Amino acid sequence: MIQCDWYRIADKKSRESFITGPSEFVYAIKNASFVVTDSFHAVVFSLIFGKPFLVCSRLNEKGEPAGLDSRIDLLLSIFGMEERKYSEGMDVNKLQAPLGDCTSIFYEQKAKVDHYFDDI
Repeated sequence: MIQCDWYRIADKKSRESFITGPSEFVYAIKNASFVVTDSFHAVVFSLIFGKPFLVCSRLNEKGEPAGLDSRIDLLLSIFGMEERKYSEGMDVNKLQAPLGDCTSIFYEQKAKVDHYFDDI
């Protein structure tokens, strides 16, 4: 079992915890010890700041998968971190170690984007 403080930083239904601005969102991730999210951008900032994270599928109003995971799945694949996508019965404790340096992968991906725009 993991002991932690829990903050719902983007829950519009909770007035006490909804954070309105991008700087607060980034600050919360930068200062987290572990991030649990269904947000593409939270995954990106977790990678940037080297924060361990767990990704859950976003659910619709009925509690069913909303089918919005493709960007996150691709990102996890690029960084070789598919094991960070939640599945029932997984051992979350294995994900608590700090992430390795992702800088080289960021630069590889940036070079691909630069190359793409150079060819347009």
